[in-house]
Order: sequence, then structure tokens, then C-alpha cells
Amino acid sequence: MGRAGLVFGLLDTIPSMGDPAVGARYRDLTISWMRYGYRDAIIEGRTVTEILRKAMERQYKYCLVLACGSIVSEHWDPDEASNGDFLSAILRWIADNDFLVAGRIVGGGDAWFGFDDRCLLVNVVRYRRLRAPRVEHPLESPIKLPKPVSTVRDNHIVALRPSGVHECVRARLPGWPIIAACLEEGHSVDGLAPNVLDRILSLVEAGHAGTECFASYLGQGIDRFRRAAGHNDLSEDQVRFLDLVALQTANARKGVFLWNIESYADVATSLGDLNRPVSTLYSVAAGFKPNMILNMHGFDGRTRVVFFDYSPNALAVRKCMVEEWDGYDFPRFVQYLFRRFPYPETYYHLWGDLSHSELEEHHLSEAWDRELKRWGGAQSFRSHWTAYRDLAHDYIPADILTEPSSVLEAIRSEPRAVIWWSNAFFTMFSNWFFGLDERRGFYEFWIERLAAINPEILVYGSDYNNASVNCIQAADYWIRYREFDGDELNPCKLHRTEIRM
Repeated sequence: MGRAGLVFGLLDTIPSMGDPAVGARYRDLTISWMRYGYRDAIIEGRTVTEILRKAMERQYKYCLVLACGSIVSEHWDPDEASNGDFLSAILRWIADNDFLVAGRIVGGGDAWFGFDDRCLLVNVVRYRRLRAPRVEHPLESPIKLPKPVSTVRDNHIVALRPSGVHECVRARLPGWPIIAACLEEGHSVDGLAPNVLDRILSLVEAGHAGTECFASYLGQGIDRFRRAAGHNDLSEDQVRFLDLVALQTANARKGVFLWNIESYADVATSLGDLNRPVSTLYSVAAGFKPNMILNMHGFDGRTRVVFFDYSPNALAVRKCMVEEWDGYDFPRFVQYLFRRFPYPETYYHLWGDLSHSELEEHHLSEAWDRELKRWGGAQSFRSHWTAYRDLAHDYIPADILTEPSSVLEAIRSEPRAVIWWSNAFFTMFSNWFFGLDERRGFYEFWIERLAAINPEILVYGSDYNNASVNCIQAADYWIRYREFDGDELNPCKLHRTEIRM
């Protein structure tokens, strides 16, 4: 069961898109971008009514339906307690509102009113009490329906209120039976809050020409996209999405994470004697999470550290930190890194949608203060860093999705080893260039080989579905993963702690 009994639904609109191959990519993108914040089951159906029927059968309380081609837009907030992600926004809206159905209200006039079925939130419990009316039910003849009073803001209908008056109309828009039922009972119908709707981008609203134009940028075509060039055939949402993807895909292989996007919650709890002290830590070269893993598991003078990354720049920056930084005043050292490894040859992944040109001194200080709090203060961190710098380090340039052999060959069959691959199988780069089936294949090859080489190695990271993996040994994980037999709609959740990315 999802958080607060909420399940996401996926409306299969591929048949309406003309090109099945493009529709399939829209489906992949929609599921992948859902998975940045939502890690539970997804119910897929050809109609909203079918999805809601399945949600009732599975005893969910709420269902958020998104159509193929709808993209949940997220951004990295370094404050783990902020709850600024899309899922948290939806859950807050649910907690604050008494509703049957909510979404983007459309219509008026001869077609009456309905909902844009690209985004629809339904109270499944109340929907069941209404005897589950069909959401898609265009009328052939006019009938008497309650006449609502609409509230319009910024050219959008944000609410429908009962007026006590009826009118004869031929309703044709999806969701009209639920709206009519609410109004008959004297209840208002509200649109979702702007902070929710504005974070859902539609890749299909530009029509056939826009779909063809968007399709031309799929895969390697993204290298040709330039926002400033102007795109008359693309919608604003399509341009927004492509701009984000183009930025990330162009810079991923020269990117550096000075701080981690993901939480430390999965490694910040003592594991007793499990894999203690670490013999070898194999890790992507990102932020200070590798250090927190060593700190929690323990290490000694014989511990090795092997960094691997598809960004040579990330490895170079990490090597520079180990060799040249004394553990004091990281913001000052970051300024040195910016000069030593300058932008744009090196791309620094920053938080809160900041660009390199917008970064100010207080941003670095605030980020470093947050990091030090995780460590219990500056002295505690420096003591760790001083001992850590004396460890043997190796650096391997490798993409573990497509070319994992160099990393797998470096892994020893030894006790007390630990590996952290972060979200390497679920990055914007991988989500854009590889479909879900391809990413699943890459991931399963990686896990199978890892378990064969060192069955006892303790694993941390995320799978191709962005489901957390932690505090489990590779062989045990591989056995249980195959027994579960999940897919992109039903993630395999084998972890002690679920973390946000």
C-alpha cells in the first residue's frame, strides 16, 4: 500500500498517438519521471474507469491518474526535511481537502464540464460509495444536470459550486458523471492547487505536429535541441522538458556532485558488526556519502577505496580532494576546485535549480553547514577525513550500465566489502537514452555478476525503478529479487530504509 493509501495510475493513451514507437517512449518517460518521488505500485489501464476499478479491488484510498506523456517535474532540495517533492505536495493537498475528485477542470458551454484526464486525483472510497460511475461516458442526447457556478482564475476554472439550478445539456467530457454527482449532493468540485498542477508537464498537448517534432529529439536527437532557437511546433511544456533533459544529458559525462542528492538515512544507522571494518569500499565518486558509509561501518589502515564513475571529471575532482584538501573550510576549497576544474569543461550539479553563474558564497556556506550537522560538527568530520586520506585509493572510469566489466574485474572476492552505486541505473541520462526494458537488462546483469564475484558484498544504491537497495548482501538480494519477479509497475522493494533521491 502506498503512502496514505495513495496509488498512482497510468492511463494508456498510446493508441491515440499515431506512432506506437513514440507512444511507447512517452510511456517509459512518464513512468520514469513518476519514479523520482513515487516508489510504490502503478496501476495501468486503457481508461480511467478501469484504473479506478482496480484501485477499488486493491483497497486503495486515493488514486492519482496520469496519462502517458504526462511528466512529473521535480527538483533537488538539499533540505531532506523540506518535503518539497511532488508526492509530498499531493499528500498535503489530500490531507487539507475534503473531495471526491480533483484535477484540471475543463469545458463549459455545450460540452458541459469535465476533467483533463492527463491528471486526475480521485477519492476512491467516496467513488465506491457513488457506485463507481463510468468516468468516460459521452451522452448522445441532452439530459438535465445541475448547473454549476464556475470560479475562474488566470483563465482556468479552479472550482465549480452548486447553484441549485438545473440545465439540459449533452455532456461529453471525461469525468462529467462524477462532477454531476458531487453537485447533486451539494458539494463543490475543486481543481488541484497550482503548486501541484504546475509540476505536471504534458508532452502531448501540442497535437500531431508537436508530437512529431518532439519525437525528432528522442534519444541522440536531444543533442540538436537548442531552446533559444525557437520551436513553433512544440508546446511550452515540451520545450521546458527538453530544455531540462538537454542540459543534463549534455553535461552528465563531465558532471561533478560536490554534495549528494540522496539522503544518508540508509547508511546513518549502526549495523553492528556487519561488514565491519570495511575491507574495500567500491563507490561512485559523488559527495560525502562514501565517507559516511566508511564512518558507519568502520575502517582501518588496510581498507581500500575504489571509485568508479562515468564522469572522468568526477574522478579527477575526488582525487584532488583526497590529495590536497585538509578537511577544513570546504567552501574555500570548492572555490579552488572551480578554478582548477573550470565550468563549462566541468559541470557542477547544484541544488535548488541553481546554475553555476548563480552560485554565491552563502550558498556554499549553508550547504557545508548542513553537511557538518550530519557529522556532528567540524571536528568530527575533520578527524574522519584525516584518517580517510591515508587509505589506498583507486579510480576507474566506467559506465556500469553499458560497460561494467572494468569495475567488475576490480572487485575482489573478500569478506566485509561494501559497494554503493547510488542511482547509476536511474539517472536523467539513462532514463532518456535507454528504455525501461534496456535499463532492467543492464541492472540485472550487474547484480547477477556482482553476486557471483562476491556473494557477501554489502550493497547500497537504487535499481532501474529507483527503488532503494540497502543493508543486504549481493547473493541474498539477487535470490530475493528473482523470487519477487517485479517490473516497472511493481517495484522490488528489498531494503531496510527507503530514501528520497
